[in-house]
Amino acid sequence: VGSEMCIRDRLKEIKQSPNIIWRIKPIQGGLPRLIRVASYNAYFNASWRAEVPPDADGDRKIQDFAELDSFGVENPNRITGRKDEAIISREAASASYLPRFILRGAINPQDLLPIPSNTASVVIPAQNLEINSLGSLRIDPKHPVANATILWKDSLSTSRAPWHAKKPKGLKCPDLGIPKHEKDMIDRVARELKLHEGTLKERISRIRSHFIDNFTYTRYLDRPEPDSELQSDQFISIFLQDTRRGHCEYFATATVMLLRAAGIPTRYATGFAVVEFNSRTSEAVLRGTHAHAWCEAWDETNKQWIDVDLTPPDWTGLET
Repeated sequence: VGSEMCIRDRLKEIKQSPNIIWRIKPIQGGLPRLIRVASYNAYFNASWRAEVPPDADGDRKIQDFAELDSFGVENPNRITGRKDEAIISREAASASYLPRFILRGAINPQDLLPIPSNTASVVIPAQNLEINSLGSLRIDPKHPVANATILWKDSLSTSRAPWHAKKPKGLKCPDLGIPKHEKDMIDRVARELKLHEGTLKERISRIRSHFIDNFTYTRYLDRPEPDSELQSDQFISIFLQDTRRGHCEYFATATVMLLRAAGIPTRYATGFAVVEFNSRTSEAVLRGTHAHAWCEAWDETNKQWIDVDLTPPDWTGLET
């Protein structure tokens, strides 16, 4: 799922492969609607990357992966957290009541493993796993096919909290960054939608209604010139003011920026939507056509990241 697929002059129609990439077989409980591969917080010229703020010495880390801790005599590969910082207690991560599913698919060295953003633990035999601060899971496979059991829970998150509360003095939080040349337009739309008022749920609802009422999902990108004073590199401003149409990456990026304008830390997530279930085999399949992008927003009240997917809901029918 490429973050480089935002806006490019050479693109016309975005084409995704219908081939099956992953299979998901539920064991207990339902399935999550979104399976995340990666999260990004730094936006530059229509592309996203993962970036950790400089530490006290001024060193900036990119994709700060660290080995995951493991535990358990019976199964030493049950994964719950970093060696230096547990994400969830061992007891909670392996609780018998948690919903869970089996994930199967081909895997290459250094690939990111698709998991729900609220994963509690991963059980995967004889594999080395690493996680970064934004919750992406990287695998160093011993076998060409990954066969993992994923446990998850709505109230959890694999990502660390945003840095806005504990960053060194004078450093900017990447979870709140807005491109300078697009800030005026994004701030104006945020004011029009009254995104500085109400609960997080109410603000998200206003953006959702705005997109459903005024925007169109499309895979066709003809990159028309803006009908205003906007410049050709003001991709999100052009989307919000002029074209008002695009695929999921436009809606996800715009949602990230609009909530940031209201002071809410956000990130850009890529992965898959779980929309195809085979009743004969009792499994869901993830195809290239199910690749998706959405926003992750920080819920300050509950101290957790939540998925915010505001792409018009008819996109799945158009893709499949």
